[in-house]
Formats: sequence, C-alpha cells, structure tokens
Amino acid sequence: MDKDGQFEVSNFKNALGKYYFRKVGPSSLEFKIATIISKIPHPNIVNFFVINSISLDMEILDTEFQISNEAKALKLITDMKNARNHLLSNGIVYIDWKLDNIGWSEEEQVFKLFDFDVSGIYDIKTSRWINEPEKYFAYNLAVKNNITDPIGIDSFNFNKMVDELLMEF
Repeated sequence: MDKDGQFEVSNFKNALGKYYFRKVGPSSLEFKIATIISKIPHPNIVNFFVINSISLDMEILDTEFQISNEAKALKLITDMKNARNHLLSNGIVYIDWKLDNIGWSEEEQVFKLFDFDVSGIYDIKTSRWINEPEKYFAYNLAVKNNITDPIGIDSFNFNKMVDELLMEF
C-alpha cells in the first residue's frame, strides 16, 4: 500500500522463477485449509508456494477470463466439480462458490479455485463441522433455505453458481 492508501501490485518471483500472488493476513482457519490443500494438490485448485500465519503465496491466475460460449461454461463447471469433489473427499467445504473465486491457468489450460477464507473443515464420517467458517452471505443464504449441514450448504451455493452461469446462455 502506498502513502495515499492505494494498493500497489508487485510482481514477485519465487525460488523456482515463478510469479506469485501474496495474500497477507489469512485467518487461522484459512491458514489451516491452505496447509491441508498444499499436501493434497489438485489440478483445479490454486497452487500454494509458501504458507504461513502472516501470508499465503500462490500462483497467479487470470481472473479477467470471459465465458464466451457453452463449451467454456461446461469446462468451468466440470473443473469446479472436480475441485469440489476433491475438497469434500478431504474434509474441506468451500461454500463461497462464485466466479470471482475462480481463475484461469493459461499454462495448464484449466480453471482453478482460490480464496478459501469462507471455507470450513468437516468430519467425513459424521458430516459435522470440525472448524465451522464465518457465517457470511453464502453460508447464511443456505441457512435461510433451511440447509444447515456442511455438504448441503456447499451444494446449495455450488448449484446456485452453476445456475447463474448457465442463465447467460
């Protein structure tokens, strides 16, 4: 941030010579989730390079992508379904499904999910929260629709994102 309170974007390179984005000040739950994700990488989830309680360094994705046809919409839905299944099978509930939290990897030609600050951790066997996330808009929207279990909340918001995307075509 500069002296006038405006954010400045810097291009950082890590030891591998790759540019990365640094998110400063993750919550303790987001730090925990990023740590789990880094141990179980997936092609449709952002790669983390450095994870600590002060910041998260991750790959830079194109967030200005355009969904210009049904084929690209279907690719996005399929990639996000794969990311969602991977997260749920590892006890992570994403919840905050929206296009703003998805980026395009030009190098890998896939969509990737990022921004886990509204995510939570649940017990796969009991489907109960272990670490419940903050109850922001997406969470509360599901609850207003009488959905309170972790997978149900995630499903509700995932389906809402898909419906909104498909309405454009």
